[in-house]
Amino acid sequence: GPLLGSYPRSVCGAMFYWSDDLGAFVRSIDQGTSWTSLTTPNANPDIDSWTAGNGKLVVIETNGAGNQEIRVSVDNGDTWTLAYTLASSLFGLAFGTRVSEANSNRIIAAMEGNASVFFKSVISLDGGTNWTVATIAAARLPANDAVNGYPVWDDSGRAYVGFFDQIAGTTGYIYEWIEATGLWTAIFSAAGYQFIDSIQLQDAVVFLVQGPADVRLVRVRNSVVDELSIAALVGSNLAGGLASDGTTLFALHGTGALIAIDNPTADTWATRALTATSAPTAQTRNLSQILAA
Repeated sequence: GPLLGSYPRSVCGAMFYWSDDLGAFVRSIDQGTSWTSLTTPNANPDIDSWTAGNGKLVVIETNGAGNQEIRVSVDNGDTWTLAYTLASSLFGLAFGTRVSEANSNRIIAAMEGNASVFFKSVISLDGGTNWTVATIAAARLPANDAVNGYPVWDDSGRAYVGFFDQIAGTTGYIYEWIEATGLWTAIFSAAGYQFIDSIQLQDAVVFLVQGPADVRLVRVRNSVVDELSIAALVGSNLAGGLASDGTTLFALHGTGALIAIDNPTADTWATRALTATSAPTAQTRNLSQILAA
C-alpha cells in the first residue's frame, strides 16, 4: 500500500519518513533513490510527533499504558533512548517537536495539557537528559478543539510556539519562552490566523500563516514581530512549508507556488518569483520537506 505519514526530513546526510502503513521509520542515504525500514522506537509505536535536526531524531509516542514517551536517536534511527515519560493524567497530544539548529542540546515539545492547563511545553537544554515542564497557555479550550502548535528555537536560545484555536474564532497566537525566567509570554495574536509551519533562521524565526485573506510570513526578531504577505488566499488549503539554504528563505503555500525571500532577516524583506532555472536544488537544506508537501 502507499506510504502514509509526514514529510521527509533530513539529518546527518540522511532523509527520514514516518510511514503509518509500515508502522516504522524509513531512511534514505542516497537522496531518496532507495529506502530502508528501521527498527521502531517501541514495539507498537503510536507516533504523535517527531522531528529530525542537527544530528538528532526525536519522537513522541504513546506506549501501552497510555502515557507518552520522548525517545531520542543520535545514530540516524538505528537505536533509541527513552528520554522522558509524560503521564497521561498531565498531558494529551503532542502538537510539535523541534531540535535547535544552533544547539542540538536544545529540544522542545509543545503538548496538550490536562483539564486545568490547556497548552504546555517540555524542554530539554542538555540533549534529553533533563526536562522541564512549563505552562504556555492556561485557559482550557473545548475538548474537541482542533488546535495545532509549531515550536521553533532562535539562535539566541529563545523558544517560540505558534498555534491557533479553530473553535474559538480561529485566533492565532505566538508565545515566547526565555531561559532566564522559564516562562512563556504571549507576544502576538491575530484573528483568522492559522499556522502552517515554522523555521529557525540565523537571526530570526519565521512562521508560515494562512490569514483571513492571504498567505503570509510572520517573523520574530528579538521579540519584535513583523509580517509579509506573500499570496492572495485561494480556497482553504493549508498545505505548505518553509525551507532555507542559509541565505534565502523558500516558502511553498497552498496554491502550489514556490517563492523565495532573499535576506529574510534584513530590515526590508520582499518576495522573489522563482523561474525553472532559479528553482532551488536538492542540496538546499530541508528543501525535501517542502517538495514533498
